[in-house]
Amino acid sequence: MSIESLWRDIERELASSPQVLSSLRPPAARDQLHRWSTAVGADLPEALRDAYLVHDGTTLTGAGGFSFIAEWYPLPVERAIQRHASHAEYLQLVASPNLVPFAVDPGGSALALSFDGSDDLYLILDDAPPVPYTFHEFTTLAGLLSATVTGLQGASGDYRPELDERHLSWINLEEEADDLGY
Repeated sequence: MSIESLWRDIERELASSPQVLSSLRPPAARDQLHRWSTAVGADLPEALRDAYLVHDGTTLTGAGGFSFIAEWYPLPVERAIQRHASHAEYLQLVASPNLVPFAVDPGGSALALSFDGSDDLYLILDDAPPVPYTFHEFTTLAGLLSATVTGLQGASGDYRPELDERHLSWINLEEEADDLGY
């Protein structure tokens, strides 16, 4: 399934939540993507470029805005450029300069893609070298979008969405079970 069709599936699932749906920005302009590519010093990964040709991130972070499953907020191009600039020196130090951050979680960690031609996701923490993102079934950008669709449909084994007309958040089912003493 293409990146664009996965985005369309997400939009359909968000139809009953107009505020969350409207927090998805319009497509990024090609000149913005070129500026991003120039800023990171390489061509953007195809999957990332395809994703941003549908939506240029989200206007809001937090419960009123869109997030991928597991509370990953897609950054608008301009913020992604800033995020890359702030991580560039650190990524050079840990020998991972070929990563481009594109989403953040509420704690400030980032999801990134590599320029190596793979579609593998990487997790960037503030205090550790980047590592492949292997914590859930979504280890690629297409997998992240697909898992978001599945989650919005209520069929994820890991997360449950809390979605109404103005709000989206993701409940980690394992953490919820721990909190409930199961």
